[in-house]
Amino acid sequence: MAVTSIWPVYDSIKRVIHYACNPDKTEYSDLAQVFHYAENNEKTAYNGEEKVYLTTSINCENWDCDPLKAMLTVQNHFGNRGKITAFHGYQSFRPGEVTPEECHKIGVELANAQWGNAYQVLIATHLNCDHLHNHFVINPISFRNGKRLDSGYSLYYGMRTASDRICKQHSLSVLESTKGSTPRNLYFAEKQNEPTKYQLMKYAIVNAAKLSSYWQDFERHLRDQGYEFDRAVGRKYPKIKRIRDTKWTRIYQLGTGFTLENIENVIEKNRASYTISPYDFYYRRQRSQNGTYQESRSERIHRENLLELSPMMALVLEFVYLLGGPDLISPQLPCPKYEPITPEMREATRKLELYSRQAVIMGREKLGTAKDVTAYLDRTERHIQEIYETRKTIYNKVRRCKDPEMLKQYHSQLNEMRIDLKQLRRDRTDMESLLEQSGMMKEWIKAEHTARQEKIRREFLSNPYPERERSQSNEIGER
Repeated sequence: MAVTSIWPVYDSIKRVIHYACNPDKTEYSDLAQVFHYAENNEKTAYNGEEKVYLTTSINCENWDCDPLKAMLTVQNHFGNRGKITAFHGYQSFRPGEVTPEECHKIGVELANAQWGNAYQVLIATHLNCDHLHNHFVINPISFRNGKRLDSGYSLYYGMRTASDRICKQHSLSVLESTKGSTPRNLYFAEKQNEPTKYQLMKYAIVNAAKLSSYWQDFERHLRDQGYEFDRAVGRKYPKIKRIRDTKWTRIYQLGTGFTLENIENVIEKNRASYTISPYDFYYRRQRSQNGTYQESRSERIHRENLLELSPMMALVLEFVYLLGGPDLISPQLPCPKYEPITPEMREATRKLELYSRQAVIMGREKLGTAKDVTAYLDRTERHIQEIYETRKTIYNKVRRCKDPEMLKQYHSQLNEMRIDLKQLRRDRTDMESLLEQSGMMKEWIKAEHTARQEKIRREFLSNPYPERERSQSNEIGER
């Protein structure tokens, strides 16, 4: 089974010596660095020997088979129009599935099939891992007519299709289509038991079934948790959705155990085991434990302090607090940690770190409105461009410098710039996300407060379990 990927490499030729002296670096951005990575001795060790093993270049014969020289010559001749200086891809095999020679042979076949008619390619087989894999470095400029290689989706999907076809010809397995499957980020989040949309639906159904002796209880408790449920009587698929959503989710998509029959079995077991509905007992216990609700002093001060803040700052700090984060509005008060009620807010707790960073940036930069955030983004962009220009000057000095001490000083400056750029880029992304999501955050905060007031009314101010005439015949008729 071969897994493939390909991505563009940007910028001009630079940092060759620096990268060679720092093999732990993973960020590279020009042809020379890509070649250095693809032919790195440490990554191509074979049988304990540190050497480049199984490398092939395609369409580089006229330049003494030197792929770097060949690609730079073609780019200089036709002009490298655009920011992409190369494409870097890989083809990785399952451990023990292929020999090094077969791995390299398949890589050469793939390169010839995809790009061999018009582009220059370097293929290097790496043997440092249990899974053998090929690296491809492709010149984006055609040596025939100077046409640029398309960098759209067709580049990756064409590579993957050709790789699967060649693997089948060599009697190797291929990765099955993932159409309709869970996205990669959600898949791993669910594996780690994080509160994703579908995980929260599962918890809600399980909790509602445990507290229900009748279908009315089950549907009411789901609504208490922020969901609507449709048993689809007379239809095929029961379904569930968040109250504010428009799209339903069929419960069988949540897992093999989520069926109407299994839910009904739990409800019937509860009805046979309890003289009073667990749902009614739950609210009676809540009332006996909490008594009559009154706003606490800390809640009142928290609300008053919120009104004194600027709109955007208040939005972010309130959002962080409602996600269960620290109370940054009134940090001096011993306020208990808030637990979100609505499913949207419970799901958003996965990104609490992001929203906390946004709050820190707004406090540090004294950003109070959306206009202030926009001005901050402009300043950050100018700062990033200034670092780019300074870094370019230092790169030029590095290429001409012969003094080891000066080189060490230049590399130290470049490393500091790299750290600054990483932080600035992340701050820029965080605040751009804030501007995009501010409207959504307002809606979710409003929905959370509404859900909280409804919860208070159910638990403290109203009778959540009115007397109902429940006859066995009526209940059977409903099912």
